[in-house]
Amino acid sequence: MSDALLGWLTKRRESQALKSMRDHLALTLSCADELSKAINSSDKGDYQEAEASIKRVSQMEKEADFLRRKIADELAKGELPSSDREDLMRLVRTIDWIADWSKDAARLLAILLPEFSKVPKGLKEISMEMATAIRSCVSVLADSINRLGKSSKEVLDLGDQVERIEEKVDEQYEEARRLLAKIDEGDLKIGAVILLSEFLDSLENVADWCENTADEVRVIAVRQASETP
Repeated sequence: MSDALLGWLTKRRESQALKSMRDHLALTLSCADELSKAINSSDKGDYQEAEASIKRVSQMEKEADFLRRKIADELAKGELPSSDREDLMRLVRTIDWIADWSKDAARLLAILLPEFSKVPKGLKEISMEMATAIRSCVSVLADSINRLGKSSKEVLDLGDQVERIEEKVDEQYEEARRLLAKIDEGDLKIGAVILLSEFLDSLENVADWCENTADEVRVIAVRQASETP
């Protein structure tokens, strides 16, 4: 991490780009939170509340996408070296993929709602477990990003925690796939089974992009540690 980027991250008076980045991160966390709520509401049969959460995920993803473009414009106008700008843009883009996949999972859930009551109990439970773990994964990731410029060790430790949670989601995903393969033909229509499979894929992709983002954060943190006296 260059001195310019370190100063940019640590200065007391935030630049507009840094404020936008934190707003972008908060929206991404809210997407994961609302996705978890949507799945829990669906399991309880409260489809009206599930639809409300799904709509909020979609709206927040649009806002996050707008902020991503705004951040790119603001960074282009700034005085950071090009390599630092590229690091930050890669970070913002990987964060944005988390919101994108959250929206995709929510979209598939919306299509599944009319059939969700027929989804086997075990698959509903594992979906909720995945959503809970994903929400935790995004939260820990947000903590690690907010520690950039302050404590490289804490950033790296939190990145390791993100990786452990992602591995847990991978295990849950594998179990979900096994349960999916056991669905009887009379339980769900084939179209609903396909949608359910894609829904599980999207959940797993949210966790994957948390890990990918944590890798980008590690790169910045390691540079900070190596360049700080």
